[in-house]
Amino acid sequence: GTRDEALAKSTRVSIETPSLTGSIALKGGLVDDLVLVNYRETVDPKSPNVVLFSPLGGPHAYFAEFGWQGAPGGQAALPDSETVWTADANAKLTPDTPVTLSWDNGQGLKFRRTLSIDQNYMIAVSDEVQNTTSGDIILTPYARLYRFGTPKTTGYATVLHEGMIGVPGDAGLQEISYSHVLEEGGGKSFDGKTGGWLGITDKYWASALIPDQKATYAGSFRGRPAGPGAQEVFWTDYQLGVQAIAAGATFKTEGHLFAGAKQVKIVEDYEVKHGIKQFELLIDWGWFYFITKPLYYL
Repeated sequence: GTRDEALAKSTRVSIETPSLTGSIALKGGLVDDLVLVNYRETVDPKSPNVVLFSPLGGPHAYFAEFGWQGAPGGQAALPDSETVWTADANAKLTPDTPVTLSWDNGQGLKFRRTLSIDQNYMIAVSDEVQNTTSGDIILTPYARLYRFGTPKTTGYATVLHEGMIGVPGDAGLQEISYSHVLEEGGGKSFDGKTGGWLGITDKYWASALIPDQKATYAGSFRGRPAGPGAQEVFWTDYQLGVQAIAAGATFKTEGHLFAGAKQVKIVEDYEVKHGIKQFELLIDWGWFYFITKPLYYL
């Protein structure tokens, strides 16, 4: 299907900032439609704006998902890709107006997801679950970025990395090409990490999941080769520790999603503002960084 057909499959809450336009799908609560306002596909000022995120069911699907996993054998209904969340009738995500999505599982669990956005490329995602049942509920919060199909890369691999990228805590910078992550054993997992980020990068644009920088998490980079009637898919995610939410209690977790242009000043400012471990490494200065980086600042 076309991108427009894919967008039409869900009721949406629009996103409008000086840097991004797009929408959140109420079905699944996904951030799956983002267009870069200040960048075009070619130097022609009439060429289309760069599309970063796109929904499943259309070309070049690329989106962020946030959610909860239950305990093995757990009976509680949890929000999934088919869940239709509720938002206020006039909700719109702007730098001045956060948006809250809510869903009640009808069994005593109430979920709330609050998204707020700045002027540039950072979305804060606060996920909250209220347990009004009479017993403890065991849940594991997670966040995941999916990308379907291998993007056309520039082919300057020695100078510039395109593919999976991140700094999972003390594991340091990870850069895995699309082709490598599809190989048997090409994925990578990281356990017991604190701080850092996990993402996918193009030459000029990128997206990254940023967990709470004080929380311990398990992260991964994965790929699945194309199969009959299915294109290859890449994903990176983090999973926080298991949470036992007592009867009558509310548990809240907050993470961030970066999605936008790799503007040096903006990326460096985010590292400082949100205390993100080595976020500046999202920008690849290549093998000649000792020349390229000083020249850039010059």
